[in-house]
Amino acid sequence: MEPTMNNHRSRQTILCSRRGSALVSVMGVVLITMLAVGSLAAFVASGVYRVRFLTDTIRAKAIAEAGANRAYSELRSNWDRRSTSTLYPNTQFGGGTYTVKLDPVVGDTGGRIQLTSIGTFGRATHRVGATLRDTYYYWFLDYALFSNGDTDFNGAPDIVGGVQANGDFNVQGVWTGISTNPGVSGQNFATFPEPYNNKGWASVPFPALDDPVFQKFMEDAEAAGTLTIIDGNLTIKAATNFTGITIIKGDLTLQVPKSQTATVDGMLYVTGAVRQNGQGDLQFTGTLLAGGDIVFNGAAGVFDYQWVDNGAETPVNIVVDGWWN
Repeated sequence: MEPTMNNHRSRQTILCSRRGSALVSVMGVVLITMLAVGSLAAFVASGVYRVRFLTDTIRAKAIAEAGANRAYSELRSNWDRRSTSTLYPNTQFGGGTYTVKLDPVVGDTGGRIQLTSIGTFGRATHRVGATLRDTYYYWFLDYALFSNGDTDFNGAPDIVGGVQANGDFNVQGVWTGISTNPGVSGQNFATFPEPYNNKGWASVPFPALDDPVFQKFMEDAEAAGTLTIIDGNLTIKAATNFTGITIIKGDLTLQVPKSQTATVDGMLYVTGAVRQNGQGDLQFTGTLLAGGDIVFNGAAGVFDYQWVDNGAETPVNIVVDGWWN
């Protein structure tokens, strides 16, 4: 039987359909292959980036640690550098840079500082830090005036240096507060908001005579010949000058007459109260510490704190209280 025209067309249609299906299949395979290759390339590129970033991060951490170690080594030999806010700015090291910053620990009475080292390499940045402390830190030398009780001024004092009152602090006169002395490192300064009658200051430990750190300070002063100890209450009625380290085991009353001056060139430490009733001048270039109240009823006094020297080389022992990375 001869094939009909319809049968011939049917076979052509089937062949065309099969060719179209094959083409679609091939295009699908090509598309899937392209997607797979593209995804693989993106994955490989992403993996390379992650590996490179991880490598940069490791190196940035190593650079940050190098900056921290350098800072710790320098501070151990020169603790006065602790007042430098940026110890090493953007310093080149190991193909990257580090920046080391120093900040006092807020609210701390132990003289601690926070060391932060920021290392940078490539696209990565890493921070490490430590809390440092001097075990021989003489915190009581941070103040021109330190009262373990109340402090009352019936005039307006002139104060350059730190002030601490563990009780109330009252000023009857009009004044501008305290100012800092840039030549003295390690001072703690209170910001005096108006009014100047302050209550509820954060308490700072007063150095007791049997405090090991204060005993070390006194032993060094005694060895240097700068220590004077007075047992019992003391009343001053004439011009006088306290030098070195003077310890009064009792109360101190100042009744210096007008046109005369009482000066303190070192440390005047009183276990009891300090009261001033005279009209004479008061000049302090050292520090006044009182275990009780401090009351100035006469001349308010000038406190121009210049630091206190006990005549001995101040020991330094820097320790790490904490480390983070």
